[in-house]
Parts: sequence; structure tokens; C-alpha cells
Amino acid sequence: MKLSTFEWISGSIIFILLFGAALVYSQVNKAYCGDGSCQNGEQKNCFADCEWCGDNICQSTEIKVCSQDCDWCGDNYCQSDESCSSCSKDCGTCETQSYCGDGICNSGECQLGCAKDCNSIDCQNGICEKELGETCINTPNDCGCGISSSCNPNTGICESITCGNGVCDGNENPLSCSEDCKTAYVPIALDSTSNIPVLLIHGHSANEQDTIDYSNINTFFNFQNKLEVDGYVNKGILLASAKESAVEFGAWGKLGKTVVVRTTYYLGVYDDRGTVIGTEDEKAITVYADRIKQVIERLQQYTGKNKVIIIAHSMGGLVAREYIRKYGGDNVAMLITIGTPNHGIYGTLSNLCSIGHEGPECTDMAAGSPFLTQLNKDETPGNTQYITLEGNCCADGSYFTDEVVRVNSVSLNGANNLVIPGKEVPGPYLTFHSDLTNPSKVPEVYSAILKELQNSVN
Repeated sequence: MKLSTFEWISGSIIFILLFGAALVYSQVNKAYCGDGSCQNGEQKNCFADCEWCGDNICQSTEIKVCSQDCDWCGDNYCQSDESCSSCSKDCGTCETQSYCGDGICNSGECQLGCAKDCNSIDCQNGICEKELGETCINTPNDCGCGISSSCNPNTGICESITCGNGVCDGNENPLSCSEDCKTAYVPIALDSTSNIPVLLIHGHSANEQDTIDYSNINTFFNFQNKLEVDGYVNKGILLASAKESAVEFGAWGKLGKTVVVRTTYYLGVYDDRGTVIGTEDEKAITVYADRIKQVIERLQQYTGKNKVIIIAHSMGGLVAREYIRKYGGDNVAMLITIGTPNHGIYGTLSNLCSIGHEGPECTDMAAGSPFLTQLNKDETPGNTQYITLEGNCCADGSYFTDEVVRVNSVSLNGANNLVIPGKEVPGPYLTFHSDLTNPSKVPEVYSAILKELQNSVN
């Protein structure tokens, strides 16, 4: 049967309409990301339709299974809403000496993610973590620039240097590039009478645990943080092994504020990244003085200042005094000692030198020791300003003590000697002596020291 022209046209129109409808239908119903259905190929690339471990969304089925997305008590990470009482699995038991939330960055808490106690400076791990705000200025041991570059003090970015081109460029100095800068090292006089850097030195390791965690180097942790609140620049930890090239010469001195760092004279406990690698805390005090010399030289280089102020606790004061005796105190503007047994420990040394910690440093601290006899021939040598602070809380027979050191052992001839009254501190390993460096426990010590700093050339 032959179709008429009208029938051909009508049929063609109907076909086109049907084909178009089918095409529209297929497109409208085509699977796509966002259609509410997780199709093949959309897993792990379509948040809208699919759920999986690693999509940053914690599903109910992922709890205790997917640590990438979910947090829970028992995931080995102490969250901000967890504590030693609500989740001891992650934060530690409150009854123990250390736990997340005790205000001290203890060993292992960096890996535990304990932001309550540890900041990025305390958790230097050899990796420059820019997402944590680490730079070559605030975390030189992680973000050190190396010998072929220097740290820009304004940006915190390592920049290439041209050491060896025969020209002493602006970012070079005799320490960083002796090839180009032939002049002998002379500290930059960045107004050397102000903003003199402060070095915090801890005391003797009182018990076995102190040498295997961060106890010693964190003796002044709270003290340093309080100084930061009061306008000082907190530069965390500075070790004797810090590299010359880690910070541009004089960079810290250009900040316009006083820099404060804490350090340790125990080697083998911390490597140049601040990592615990072993124990070594049984040397003679004169050996520790040699190590403090390296720290002071590095602090002078980083700040460009020719003097430092030392605040030292307990045996740390003897280390600082031995440094001054041995190398001269021309570069120490002020020495403040806290509970330092300047005339020795009387009787037994059991409070300071428990089993396993009775090395030469303990012999040196004994009253009448050859070390103290030599050290005290001149108790306040040079032009250094000397201040001593001693806690007086308790009676030991006819003598007053801070539970470790006798009051009359602390004062020095020629020093400003201050006595801080207090009360006995109950509990094992807890003493008024150890509390003296904590501003929240004995605020009188901090206030007295801050006043001395403000009245000094600083």
C-alpha cells in the first residue's frame, strides 16, 4: 500500500517525538553523583551518594572500626573532650604521675595527640609539619634550612644563599659563611642593653622516671608559658646540638621582644630533634657546664646579643655557676638560682640521688665536696648580677628546708638572697623544692623573678 504525502509527514513527526522523549528520559534517569544512589565507579569519589572509611564522615557503622573518620575512647588519641577521668584508655589514669591534661608534655603525648599539654614546639619529630604552623623560626630542629639556605626571619621560609661567591651578602655572616665573610665573629649590637635572652636550666634528675620522659626539660614549661603571657617570646627548647644554620644570625634579636628558651645539659636523653633516645645523667657538673656553653653560644648567635640571663633550678644553678667560673661571666648579665644547694646537700643525698642516680654529679653536690670548695672560693665573680631564691617550708631538726635543700645552703655572698615561705607538699616525689618553678603553685617565686627581670637592663 502506497502512503500518501500526509501520512509520511505525520509518521515522521510521530517518530521524532517518540525518539526525543526516549532521549530525554534516558538523560534524566542517567546515574550521576548527587542522584542519591551509590553507583559502580562512585565509591571513594562521590561524597554525595557514597559512604566509606576515609571520607571524613563518621558513620555509625564506622565507630571503633575507622579511625580515619571517627574518634572514640580507646582509639589511642586523647580528644579535647576526653580526660583522664572520662577516658583513661586514651588520656592515662588520673592517679598516675603523668597523664594528658596534667599541664606537662610527657613522653608519648605528642604521638597521643595531647594538645592540652603539648604544642608543636614540644613535639618536634624531625618532620617539618607546615599544617601545624612549624617554620624554620619557631621549630628550627624540624624545619632547619641547612647550609645552602637561610631562614627568612619575616616569612619563616628557607631561602637559598650564595655562600662561596666571594661576596658577603646580607643574609650571610662570619658564622654562616666564613668563605665570604672574613671578619672575625663579633656579636651584633642590636641594642645589647635591652631584650637580653633568657635561658631556663632545670635541676638534677630526682628519680628514675625523670630521665626517661620529658620531666627535666619541662621543669620550666609552665614558667616559660607564663613569661610568654607577660610579653616574652617563647622559643621552646634550644639544645646544645642545634645547628648554626638553623636560624639566621641575629634573627631572634630582631623580634623586638625578649626571647626565652629552656634547655637541658643531659645528652643521650634528647637528640638534636628533641627525641628521647636513652639516658645519660651521671656526669660531673663541670661536664654539664661545657654543654651549657654550647647552648649559650647558639643563643647568642640566634639573637645577636652578647649577653644572656640565666634562670636555673636546683643543681642547674651549680651548672650555671661552674660555667661562669670556668669560662668567665662577661656574657651572663644576671644569674637567678632557685633552690640551688650552693653550699651543698647535708647528710644523705637520698632526696636527690636515688638508686641508679648516684653518679659524679651527686658527689659534687655533697656539702664540703672538692667541687663546691673550688666553686665557692669566689661565690659571685665578675660583673654578673646574682639573685638566689630559696623555699622555706619545713624544719629538719634545727634547720629549715624546702624538703630537699637547707635554706642556709642557698645564699651567696654578694647576691640578693630571697627566702620564699611555703608549706610541706604531701606525696611521693612531690616537694616544695620542685614546686618552686611552677607559677600556679608558688606564684611568689615567679613574681619575684619577673620583678628582677623588669628592673634589670632587660
